[in-house]
Amino acid sequence: MNINGNNNNNKLVVTKNLGYILGVLVGDGFINENSIGVNCKDLDFALNFKKVFEEEFNTIGGLHFYNCLWRVLFNSRNLVKFFKNIGIEIIFDSTKEVKYGFFTWCI
Repeated sequence: MNINGNNNNNKLVVTKNLGYILGVLVGDGFINENSIGVNCKDLDFALNFKKVFEEEFNTIGGLHFYNCLWRVLFNSRNLVKFFKNIGIEIIFDSTKEVKYGFFTWCI
């Protein structure tokens, strides 16, 4: 996926992997000014998310054990800008309001 938004018809194509990434970010993830990531207890889940994200965005992320959770982290202002450009604002935690806002965006 081209995170600079330079595709042929300027339409976002939500692939199976991008749909998975968006769902994980809304459910367990965070987006701040400089990074995107997810915290989870399951190492296999963390490794799978990292792999799918890296393949979808052609980038490399980090994996750390932090406060009894696995943290997958991607430090990229371009990625943050990409998510903001498609209408996903900064997510500090996955509250019901965030989930509602995400799903109303999808309609």
